[in-house]
Amino acid sequence: MQRFINIAFCLDDTRVEFSVAFEKVVSDRFYGTKPCKSDLYSLEDIYKLPPMHINYCLDLLYAQCFLQPCPGARNLISRLWHWTRDPLSIITARPIESVQDTHDLIRRYLCRTPYTLSLPSGNDRGAMAKIPYILRFKYYVEDNPEVAWLLATQTDVHVFLVDKPYNKELNHRNITRIKDMRELLEMHPLEMFATEG
Repeated sequence: MQRFINIAFCLDDTRVEFSVAFEKVVSDRFYGTKPCKSDLYSLEDIYKLPPMHINYCLDLLYAQCFLQPCPGARNLISRLWHWTRDPLSIITARPIESVQDTHDLIRRYLCRTPYTLSLPSGNDRGAMAKIPYILRFKYYVEDNPEVAWLLATQTDVHVFLVDKPYNKELNHRNITRIKDMRELLEMHPLEMFATEG
């Protein structure tokens, strides 16, 4: 009987370490600029830079592909693939212009197994555009508090929220906090993330 993966993943700060790499790009380009506050989600608020500068740094980051996988990410991807033979689903709010750089990043650093990549936000960098793509899954791994809250309160999707300073206040019965992908695998059996069809 065929098994299908019923969990999908955000990319930045859940599968790859986005925050650390972005901080380095901003610091290198804007003379040592450091984050002002780490409990905020908006990059403009965190770095006190105008959107034009934030977008410039995002474009550099996506093109340079020097993000590192989060702990346990490769292992989880590999185990899901070998158990189900179903492609992993990655849903990201990255801009559509970054699609080739994002594929390069995934293939080079994250997984060598089949996957699907959805960039539903188009030119709008808003993460809320991901919601319709997420609804076909039972579980979703996210770090964005806005997306996590909407999923937890208005859908049947259970959120595994990767613990970050900007989402510390978020709690709900449909949200389970995790430190990283390694902890997700330690807390739950692999079989939980697949259905037979």
